[in-house]
Amino acid sequence: MLLLLGRLLSAFFGPVMGRLLDSQGFKKLFLIGSFLAMTGILLYIIFAQKLSIALIVIFHVMFMTGFGMMYNNSMTIGLQ
Repeated sequence: MLLLLGRLLSAFFGPVMGRLLDSQGFKKLFLIGSFLAMTGILLYIIFAQKLSIALIVIFHVMFMTGFGMMYNNSMTIGLQ
């Protein structure tokens, strides 16, 4: 249940990021998405000994937002 919010946001961002891909291009979204995903993972590592439920949810939402920006758009570009 802790990871549900991040997964729902990732599912919501699919169509939104698709529209942004059409208007902004791939490079900008991929850079922002990879920065968010990497930041989420690094925060997991940095705070590994002091993780609370709130921090797990926040870091997971950050990671899944970045992942949603990268993965769906990279699959679209790859299929083209």
